[in-house]
Amino acid sequence: MNGDGRFWFVWNVNGRNPTRAHPTEEAANFEAMRLARQCAGSQFVVLEAKHAFESAERPVERIALSE
Repeated sequence: MNGDGRFWFVWNVNGRNPTRAHPTEEAANFEAMRLARQCAGSQFVVLEAKHAFESAERPVERIALSE
């Protein structure tokens, strides 16, 4: 990620899930072009992370099974 928390993924529409977050759009574009040259006929999409959500951990509770 870059200093402001933004990052980009490169996704192969017909392949695996993204495995690396790129710190700049330019870096992601470069990687998408590199992969497209390497894998003729495959389409690579550059995706920008726009939002993130996080929830607090749920507490663990003891449950009485029988008495």
